[in-house]
Amino acid sequence: MKEQIQEKTLRLANLCLENSEKYHGYTDKDLENATLIFSHFLMEVVFRENQHLTLQKQMELAETTGKAIRQLIIASCGKDMHKIVKQN
Repeated sequence: MKEQIQEKTLRLANLCLENSEKYHGYTDKDLENATLIFSHFLMEVVFRENQHLTLQKQMELAETTGKAIRQLIIASCGKDMHKIVKQN
């Protein structure tokens, strides 16, 4: 499964790079999906790199990271992922 994910994410990354100069008309659903994928990968790295912390500290770090992602999207796009997810 790991190889399948790596293959698909590489293909998606290459498509993004190859088409970076084009307007795609991404929707809120696309933003939701991209955020989910990014968050999933980031959280895996966060937990892997912080195994030395207690589970409680890891959970607090995960919550802080999630809030930071949400605030970044609000500040950058004016979109609140909580509202988008509830609508979809």
